Amino acid sequence: MRSFDVLSFGVVALIAAVLSSPCAAQQPAGLAPPKPYKPVALTLPQPAKDTGLEAFRSRLSELAKKKDRATLSKAVIEKNFF
Repeated sequence: MRSFDVLSFGVVALIAAVLSSPCAAQQPAGLAPPKPYKPVALTLPQPAKDTGLEAFRSRLSELAKKKDRATLSKAVIEKNFF
């Protein structure tokens, strides 16, 4: 059993020595260094122009500031939202 421990330690040490050698970390000679990515143009979506949504948001924020849970629970759906 002890010889198995020494053998396994030797194998692990050999693998570690091979992987940490300088030639293992180098790139092959034929590859060029990577170039920077090209910039990607994007346009941000326009904000929603829904007056009903704005009114709901303002009413909801007023109720949340007052911390009135009873009135707040009447303003939102508790189940089956999706």
